[in-house]
Amino acid sequence: MECTIEGLSAEVLASGQASVFARVELTVNLPPVPGQVSFAEDSPALISAPRALVDTVGLITSGWTDSADDLPLRYAFFVDTSGLVTPRDGSTMAASQAEIQTILSGSTIRVLRGADLNAELATVLPQGLAVPGGPDVQMTLIATARDPLGAVGLAATHIMVAPALSAEEAGNSSAVTNAAAGQLSKALESASSSDPA
Repeated sequence: MECTIEGLSAEVLASGQASVFARVELTVNLPPVPGQVSFAEDSPALISAPRALVDTVGLITSGWTDSADDLPLRYAFFVDTSGLVTPRDGSTMAASQAEIQTILSGSTIRVLRGADLNAELATVLPQGLAVPGGPDVQMTLIATARDPLGAVGLAATHIMVAPALSAEEAGNSSAVTNAAAGQLSKALESASSSDPA
C-alpha cells in the first residue's frame, strides 16, 4: 500500500512571504486480510463435536487477500484450548502485529501446524480443558496468513471439542490406556511437521 503524507508551512520574512511545501511517499506493507478459518466441508466435525486426541478433522483457511507483490502467503494453524481468544467481526480479527504476537505466545495456544503454503490441514485437536467424560468444551481455532515481508493476518472462530473419552470409557482403564497410546502415536506424527508461524 502506498501512503502519501503532505504538509505545508509558511514563513513571513521582512522582505516578503515565502512558503515551503513538503511531500513524502511511503510504501507500507499491510498484513493479508480478511481471511477466515473453519472446518473443511467434508470434515465430520461439521456434524458433531470432534473428540479431542481421537478424531482427525479437516481445517481450512481461505479468503485472504494481499497485494500481488506480497505473495505467496504462508498459513499456520493454532488452537486456544481455553477458548478465551475471542474472534472480532465474525471470524477475522483486526489485530496489530504486536497483538497477534501476544495472542500466539499465550500459554493456552497450541501449534497445530507452522507456516506452510498449504491452506488446509488434517489434524487431531488437543484435549484442552475438557474433563474425560465431561461436557464438550469451547476452544478457539486460529489461522494466520503471513506474507514474504513478515506481515501477519489472523482469523479465529470458536469450535466445540468433545473430551477424548466418554463417561463410560473414562471409567474403563483399558480404554484410557488405548486412548493414550493412540494419542502418543498421533502426536509423534504431527510433531514431525511442526514449524511455528
